[in-house]
Amino acid sequence: MRDLSGNALTLHLTVLGDSLGYGTGASTPSNGFTEILYRTLSRDAAAHSFTNLSVPGATMNEVLTFQVPHIPSHADTLLLVVGANDVVNLNDPVIFGEHCGRLLGRIRAGAPSARLFVTGIPNMAITPQVPDEAKPFVASMCENLSAAMREQAETHQGIFIDLFGITNLADGHASRYLSEDDFHPSDRGYALIARGALPVMQSILHGLT
Repeated sequence: MRDLSGNALTLHLTVLGDSLGYGTGASTPSNGFTEILYRTLSRDAAAHSFTNLSVPGATMNEVLTFQVPHIPSHADTLLLVVGANDVVNLNDPVIFGEHCGRLLGRIRAGAPSARLFVTGIPNMAITPQVPDEAKPFVASMCENLSAAMREQAETHQGIFIDLFGITNLADGHASRYLSEDDFHPSDRGYALIARGALPVMQSILHGLT
């Protein structure tokens, strides 16, 4: 398979992130959305590999400190899935954006030519763990913080994947898309995320934008 420039498509994907990047809540890591994306996208690749550096519970600073230094030198595609664990301590969009920008700057310095995909944060208000009276506030906060990530992604030549918008599709149907912990996605939830992210990644990998 070749892109629109006639170059053979390669996909050496490295995931940086937290429990969502790792696949916590899925029945098996292979049902996490990052592995679903890799399996689907690699079908068209002449050469491909997958490295997942994600660690459940990781914050943006921890990704910067412990994961970014281990990005493989051959990585040509990076997927950053982080931010949800920073919400409690960094709920000001300006400060949140500054932390995100510092992380993306370090990633870009280490992999200047890699295709960089950045998810926002999910709509955490859909979980039963958030009381009904707090859901509007939490949803608004997540949306604003995700917008700050979008701005930073664009500043650092990254492609934004609207995880807030994707997970918002599960609002009112949490039992269908969340795992037994009522917080992380189930297999069905990860499949939903993969379906939302796939067109964005395909358009870039195939040179359609």
